[in-house]
Amino acid sequence: MQREKTLAEDGSEKKKLVIRLTEYEGNRLLDLRFWYFNKKEGEWHRTRKGIMLNRENFICAKKTFEANDEEILDWLGIGYVPEHVEKYANEQEEAVERGAYAPDMVSTSTVEQPRNPAFFEVVHRGGKTEVEYNESHPLFAKLNESGEDAATQRLLNLLLASYHRAKERLGDSPATDASILFDQLEHDWSNYLKGYLTGK
Repeated sequence: MQREKTLAEDGSEKKKLVIRLTEYEGNRLLDLRFWYFNKKEGEWHRTRKGIMLNRENFICAKKTFEANDEEILDWLGIGYVPEHVEKYANEQEEAVERGAYAPDMVSTSTVEQPRNPAFFEVVHRGGKTEVEYNESHPLFAKLNESGEDAATQRLLNLLLASYHRAKERLGDSPATDASILFDQLEHDWSNYLKGYLTGK
């Protein structure tokens, strides 16, 4: 086995947490340490901020994590993520990569449905998302009267489309915590709005 191996890195271009297997004075260790980037040298350097776990320390930490898994996740605000929510989150990442949040992926249309109390409905047509507004709804008439500009209308379209996306993917999922639904909705809103601003 090699004497040093990096298992994971997380952080910015200036500072990152590095988790690695290393060896010191013949002892095998798990090193969790912050590193910083030295611009002058163009190299990364380790800091004193970190911890090295030997075999006994690691076993103790591992047992503690396993025995207190739910309490730790709750304390850190992570919580349990159901399999269907994790799948949805992965789909979101793929959607970002293929440009599914681009503004041109959402279009609009209008229908007149006097007996339908809904202001809008979101449908999928030809691979695109379409926000269908009900002309009979009082809000539709109010928006037209106020002369909302195209940018405001575009933002409304994107927010309604992201709402539908989250509802469609997670609304029928079994025993989903409401906070998870809202988290995913906020994630979609953020991506649609980013796409709106960047055009991507």
